[in-house]
Amino acid sequence: MKIEKEDKMIKLYSESIKENVTSWIEQDIILPDTKPDAIKVVNVTVNPYVTDVEPLSSGVKVTGRLNYFIIYKANDSEMGIRGVLTSSPYSEILNLKNINTDSNITVEPKVKNVIFALPNERKISVKTEVIFRVNASNLTEVPLTQKFVNSNSIQTKIKSDKFNNIIETKCENIVSREDIMLPEENSDFGEILKVTTEIINKEYKQSYNKLLVKGDILLKILYLSTENVNEVKKAELLVPFTSMVEFNNIKDVSEFDIRYNIKDFNVKANSDITSSKTISVDYQIAVCVLMFEKEEISYVDDFYSEDNDLTYDTKNARVVKSFEKIEKNIEIKSSIENAINKDYGVVDYEVDTSYLIVKENDDKMLLEGNLKINVLSENIDSSDVESKVIDIHISERIEIDESQTNNKKVTEIKAENVSISQNKQDLSIKVNLIVCIEIDSIIDVSYAQNIDLEELTSEDLDSMSIYIVKPNDTLWSIAKKYKTNVQKIATINNIENPDVISVGQKLLIIR
Repeated sequence: MKIEKEDKMIKLYSESIKENVTSWIEQDIILPDTKPDAIKVVNVTVNPYVTDVEPLSSGVKVTGRLNYFIIYKANDSEMGIRGVLTSSPYSEILNLKNINTDSNITVEPKVKNVIFALPNERKISVKTEVIFRVNASNLTEVPLTQKFVNSNSIQTKIKSDKFNNIIETKCENIVSREDIMLPEENSDFGEILKVTTEIINKEYKQSYNKLLVKGDILLKILYLSTENVNEVKKAELLVPFTSMVEFNNIKDVSEFDIRYNIKDFNVKANSDITSSKTISVDYQIAVCVLMFEKEEISYVDDFYSEDNDLTYDTKNARVVKSFEKIEKNIEIKSSIENAINKDYGVVDYEVDTSYLIVKENDDKMLLEGNLKINVLSENIDSSDVESKVIDIHISERIEIDESQTNNKKVTEIKAENVSISQNKQDLSIKVNLIVCIEIDSIIDVSYAQNIDLEELTSEDLDSMSIYIVKPNDTLWSIAKKYKTNVQKIATINNIENPDVISVGQKLLIIR
């Protein structure tokens, strides 16, 4: 006889793949005819973007572009330093195991190392080490059996768990071009030296079956002004963005995991705008939204029949039942003596966290490595510019709660609220390091299909037995073995707590 059951279908992630893959990308950059010859490369900043991801049988193909911002010393003393902006496409194959063409994949690039050389006065060779952070997962539907509807002889072991039931996922691309103006008090753009981008002020608002997501792109710009072609200026500008993401059925209990990724960004430094206070930017932002509901679900973890044999097919799934993101804040303070040359003043700095790693051991996590700060300084009298990397050694413990130890992954180490104060040649540095940790609670779920109730074929079941408890035994496993039930064994043997039995204990079993 076929056994019918009531299932609750939930959608979960299978165990995800989170790996970092490193690639070196080389590029020769030829100075435009409008630029003077170079005698020294001062600094090279590379901004990486991934515009497309294609899953392959043996990995992932990523395509995108690298934006190069080069500061160099010109061979003309009156011109001082100059900047070059250029962009180059790339295509890389990232070799990864357990990736398939149905995987949901995101790839975020980050530059770890830049090596540059000046083979001649018109060519700059750049070699860039890019770390691609790959996150791949698959959605799977799991039927959690809640009860059997046409058999009273089946004993069930019920388990209760909290699940993040995934309802829907949506990704939207925001593509825009904006003209950005400097504040009135700022000097006009003469020549752009460097631009860095960061998404800040992220928020969302729910409206019926739509989600309004918005934020700002923070632009940090280093440039030469038209008033003094050898004086380095700084500016911070905000580019606001919004997008509307539609869903089929948003509820009051719906929760959202929203991820933003700048897929492409380009500064238009054309001659018709660089003499004013305006620059044009083209950008593309991917906004991916996961809508889920947190549910506590009771389901059948194991079952058997006292009066019959059962035959069925067993399916196994390794899934992420719940997930959360936490951030740990570590404040770093450091004083560096003789950090910069005499008569130089700090004009810009950039923090690199890619040389920091987190070592994991149960509830202990240790942040170790070197925090690298690239300091750009300018001579007050000659307007000469120098670049220097300062290393700050980090060894800090990160406290994790006991409940947060299941499959934790550090997804990002960010530097926020960076400040540098200068006293002659000495620097005082303050940085807040934000360690972003994703914690997946992973379980193995087994569920039965095609259950048949058949005549009992076991002839060797005694009506009465003495059983001696072995390690890892439970009353449930003993009752299942002898086709009786937990309550009967507990009553006969005067066991007050069915969850507590001892190894070597003798139990009277009566069917």
